[in-house]
Amino acid sequence: MTKEVIKSQLQQAVKSVPHKDAIKSIALFGSYINGQPTEDSDIDILIDLRPESQLGFFELYDIQESLEMRLGKTVDLLTPQALSQYIRPQVMKEAETIYER
Repeated sequence: MTKEVIKSQLQQAVKSVPHKDAIKSIALFGSYINGQPTEDSDIDILIDLRPESQLGFFELYDIQESLEMRLGKTVDLLTPQALSQYIRPQVMKEAETIYER
């Protein structure tokens, strides 16, 4: 799949994910943005939650599972806070916002 196909499918998938009201933005990063995905590549997604949201691990897992079902690929779902300080600047620089509320 190409970057544009993934972006389009992700935009559609976000419309029906659980806990959508808690999501501030969703961005794509990693191999699909860099133009280097392989058949085995997962989809790297950065999810930023609204400050007042109270989502925990299980709710984030629900979102990840929903996206995987809709996209047909493994999804690596990360929050900005979960990113290592060593890769955070690069991820934030390359990430392309797909959904923003």
